[in-house]
Amino acid sequence: MLWSSALVMCTAGVFVPFINHKLPYKVWFPFETDIEKNELGFWVASFLVVFNSFFGSAIDMALDILPVTFMAFEIGLLDECTGVFTLSITKSITDFIKMTTFMVLEIFLPCYIGRLNHDQLPIS
Repeated sequence: MLWSSALVMCTAGVFVPFINHKLPYKVWFPFETDIEKNELGFWVASFLVVFNSFFGSAIDMALDILPVTFMAFEIGLLDECTGVFTLSITKSITDFIKMTTFMVLEIFLPCYIGRLNHDQLPIS
């Protein structure tokens, strides 16, 4: 949703200079950007603002998603530490088998496959 809303906003900004004859975003330039005084400066500024808005919004969306990514890693680590602790204090064999199965399927297997894929990457 974040990426698509940023893309829609940036795409809508492309039409603003053509329809309203104004810059889509208020930005300072070292030259005149009023269309009546300097038409070339207006179109250069419009191009720069619209072109850079795609890159700026992509960077902003990536940085906004970064804390969520770190929280996902933290939740995985907490599941692993909690699983190990629960495994060490189980009293029945059925709980031990459930926790061992959980650890093998949920934690060990994805990490093992990810490590195999990581080792096969070409070294640059």
